[in-house]
Amino acid sequence: MKIEKLTYLKRFSPDTELIKWGDLSEDDIRTLPAYWREALSEPLASNRCKAVLAAWKNYDYQFESTRLYLTDNLLDIELIERGRAFSLLYSIKNTLGGVAYYEGKNPLTKKIPVEIQPSWGMLPLSITKLYDGLHNGWCYFASQSNGLSPVEELFLLSDRDWGILNEIDLASLPFKL
Repeated sequence: MKIEKLTYLKRFSPDTELIKWGDLSEDDIRTLPAYWREALSEPLASNRCKAVLAAWKNYDYQFESTRLYLTDNLLDIELIERGRAFSLLYSIKNTLGGVAYYEGKNPLTKKIPVEIQPSWGMLPLSITKLYDGLHNGWCYFASQSNGLSPVEELFLLSDRDWGILNEIDLASLPFKL
């Protein structure tokens, strides 16, 4: 099953590797959040899932329905490495009885883009806490969608050329780009 899973993952990201807890160096372990270390050191998938779900409970304000879905459908949590960066791989039973893989990137190694840094503190605390404590983005592995993008992929709308904005009185909008 692990070989089939890795073959599937490599179709979308050829540099992906499944990492065993025992193969990590002390330096690698120090780069992981405490709840990742707790979960990944568990030999049983059910215990790994419980440890990760306990961390999600801290974000019920925004993600209670996600946590409840995971509680019913999460099959396993594993560590993957992509491009020299660690992520948690969620194996989730989907509605068709198959398995969907979601990736949660490491919040401790995120790099907030320079153009985002001045605005980071203006975001709701509930969002920045998620990126700082749970995952630096969490999404469907195959498409890198259906979730939160990693901070490295965020941008300010005002930094993009939208064309139509030249035709709109920006001061009249009820929001600020």
